[in-house]
Amino acid sequence: KHTLPDLPYDFGALQPHISAEIM
Repeated sequence: KHTLPDLPYDFGALQPHISAEIM
């Protein structure tokens, strides 16, 4: 996990977003 909260609904919706953030 990265600097992100453990939210299932937010995580699923931000999955593509965090992927771009990590890259």
